[in-house]
Parts: sequence; C-alpha cells; structure tokens
Amino acid sequence: MKRFNIVAIASLTGFLMLSNAYAKISQQVSNQPTSILANNTLTLEKLRQLAQAVTVKVLSSNKGGSGVLISKQGRTYTILTNAHVISTKGTHSIQTPDGKTHKTTVISRGDSLSGNDLAVLQFQAQENYQIVTLATNSNLSENQEVLAAGFPDDSKELVITNGKISLLSPQPLIGGYQIGYTNEIRQGMSGGTLLNQEGKLIGINGLHNNAILNETYTYQNGTVPNAEEIQRLKKFSFAVPIQTLAKVAPNLAVIPTGR
Repeated sequence: MKRFNIVAIASLTGFLMLSNAYAKISQQVSNQPTSILANNTLTLEKLRQLAQAVTVKVLSSNKGGSGVLISKQGRTYTILTNAHVISTKGTHSIQTPDGKTHKTTVISRGDSLSGNDLAVLQFQAQENYQIVTLATNSNLSENQEVLAAGFPDDSKELVITNGKISLLSPQPLIGGYQIGYTNEIRQGMSGGTLLNQEGKLIGINGLHNNAILNETYTYQNGTVPNAEEIQRLKKFSFAVPIQTLAKVAPNLAVIPTGR
C-alpha cells in the first residue's frame, strides 16, 4: 500500500511539474504578438472589407469613376478622386457603400492642385460612413503588396485587385503619377483606393497599364523617357501618392505624423 502511495505521489508530482511547464510555455506564446499584430498588417479579408467601406462611386453626366472617403467634419464628408473623373461640366454626385446617392461640391481640382490629377469633393450626410487613414511615405517600398479598388464602367460592383509596387519614380509623370504597381486597373476605377497592408491609403488609382498615347509617360518637368523606358513604364498601373495632396493642399489631407 505504501509503495502504491509513493508511486501515486511521484506520478502526481511529475504531472504537476509538466502542467506548470506547459502553463509557462503557453503564457510565453500568448504574450508574443502574432505576425499580423506585430507589423500592423491586416488580413486580406479585412483589407477587402475596408476597401468596400471607404470607396465610393462618382457619377458624372457622361462618365463615372471612383473616389475615397478621406475625412469627416460634422456632417461634411470629403472625397478624393482624380481630376479627369470630374472633367465634364455640370453637377456631380457620389454613391456611398449603402447605395445612397449624394450631390457633391467640387472643392479643388487639377490646376488648383499644382497640375496633379487630383480632385477634392464634399457632400453632406447624416449617415456615419467610414473614413480611410492616410499613410505617410516612410514605409513605401518596391515589392510591397498593395490592394486597389474601384468601380469599372463595365460593372456595377466594386472590383478589388491584389498586386505589388514595382516602381517608385523619383520624378512624377504628368498628373503627378509616381507609384507603379502590378494590380489590374480598369476604366472607371480611376479615383479609387490604393491601400497598403496596414489598410492605409497610399495613393489614388488613375492610370492603367498600356496607355495608348506615349505622351502619357512624359515627366512633369517636360523630360521624355526613351523608348525602352516607356515600354517599361507601360507595364504598370500608376497612382498619385497621397503625400502629393499633403504637399499641395495640406489643409485637405490629414496625414498622421507616425507610420
């Protein structure tokens, strides 16, 4: 009987030691942030949900495009899009993710933004819509994965594409385009969202790959790339960096000071 008690106590002691060791290991693992939390990246599903929440459809008299909700003050929402999306005269409106249509006021565009292919619209609404966070340029890099979203002319639904940054041009092209990426951009997705993996807006879609006119690939300073360079540029879609808006209209872009 005594022998049985000794064995039982030994077994129990071993079990408790193993349990304590397991508890310590479990605590260490639980205290370590996952890779997603460690670098603030979002899952693809979360990014898609965010893109759906902050991307709007821009409606004009003879063509449409896309836009991004970038700020809210009281009942006033501000949208960023491309100047060429609202180049036609007349009234413009936007359709928010809930399907409602709102008349907009053009705040600035094109020439008033130093010739960059950007335009800022505003509308009034009682509804509470999600606003995107604007990114800094500090963590932009080639091969960085990005997500693009917009409303193509041939689809009533929002289209979201995945890709990566392939070119960060030190010299902006006409319109202010500097971020070249592999995502497919279709007609109508201009003005739409370009998000990094943290869900922050790094740019505005505006130029799809293989533009017909070679003049499209002229730099803002008037320099014309050689034929080989033009062919390389044509491989990518291009966006205007959000930092461009911060430079030419800092009162319209609320950029966080950190990452």
